Amino acid sequence: MTKKKKLLLSLLQQLLLWLMMLIVMTLHLGHAAVEAAIGATNWKNAHSIYDFSAVDIDGKLVSLERYRNIKWNFTKFLIDKHGHPFRRYAPKVNPKEIESDLVKLFMSP
Repeated sequence: MTKKKKLLLSLLQQLLLWLMMLIVMTLHLGHAAVEAAIGATNWKNAHSIYDFSAVDIDGKLVSLERYRNIKWNFTKFLIDKHGHPFRRYAPKVNPKEIESDLVKLFMSP
């Protein structure tokens, strides 16, 4: 497979993942939640989900600077059963690479 096809496939997978997330949010939280989720991603004007994840992934407020450049369409956050961020993944991380972390979270109490 050529680099161009791999890139296109990766972008399509990312888009599908994002669309699935929007569908789930709409079904469970309603349209207002989806509209609110499309907020600012820059940490200075952060929407609550970005502010929460930037602070709580490693538990340090100073970590905000590390999360300054969130690529909002493609950065992935894995959230545990209790609603706390478990890990952040770069835009280029293939969702298949997250499988081991998903298994850890599914098996945790």
